Amino acid sequence: MAQRFNVCEYLVDRRLVILVGLSLTALSVRMMMHFSPDMNGEPVMWSGLVQGLGFGLVFLPLNLMAFGTLDPKYRTQGAGLYNLARSLSGSIAISIVTVILARQQQVAHSDLASHITEQRVPLPALTLTQQFGFGPGQVFGIIDAELNRQATMVAYLDAFSFMFWMVIVASPLVLLLKAPAKAPAGAEETAMAVE
Repeated sequence: MAQRFNVCEYLVDRRLVILVGLSLTALSVRMMMHFSPDMNGEPVMWSGLVQGLGFGLVFLPLNLMAFGTLDPKYRTQGAGLYNLARSLSGSIAISIVTVILARQQQVAHSDLASHITEQRVPLPALTLTQQFGFGPGQVFGIIDAELNRQATMVAYLDAFSFMFWMVIVASPLVLLLKAPAKAPAGAEETAMAVE
């Protein structure tokens, strides 16, 4: 059987591809750090496009590197262990981001609410709203709803900032990856015979 020639294996180091993917992921999260409640859907679309490209450039070479170093008879167990590690790390990351969102929303709401005083919402404004059929409780309910909306946005921006720095911190770990060893001639036929 003829030896297959993989152009990418000889031209581009997979670690470089992963590093480019992590850079695109960091760029997309940086784009998300500039979201606002009043924006349209275009920034979401562009950041999602960049993030999808970045993830593709991270996970495909990472999979190739992970399974390229394994003996073919261990690839089934390796795939199970690899998927377990990805699921666990993803669950831990989601939990951390959820905690950051919940905590930062409360902190932001508290900070924003401290600026709502009688000087900011004077009594004549409350009597004016009563003329339109709103009671003081409804007015403060509307103000609280807006505070919640703004606090949620601040919390998401804080979570995006955390994710950005985690991608930056994880990027140098790519240097610890080692490329799979070149298979000697005839090893591919042996691997196919084992399968």
